[in-house]
Amino acid sequence: MRLVFGISAASGVAFGGVPFGYRSSPLHVEGQKVTAPHFQRSEAGISWSLGGGLALQLHYERSAYAPMMHQDHDDGILTRLKLSF
Repeated sequence: MRLVFGISAASGVAFGGVPFGYRSSPLHVEGQKVTAPHFQRSEAGISWSLGGGLALQLHYERSAYAPMMHQDHDDGILTRLKLSF
């Protein structure tokens, strides 16, 4: 089993597992929806495997609610570096 570890300021820490011998394309389309009592966010984007346990992720996030202050901007582009070991 290959372990995958990811961390980001927006969504916290995530773990996952992929069986050995599983081969797939280095480019993936991903998405998620996060909900809480006073919070909803949708996120979609691409993940590009750089090899050697590294992946670069480029996602667009959008919040379901208006920002708390008019100058605040809740929607935007997120970049992440994912490390697998």
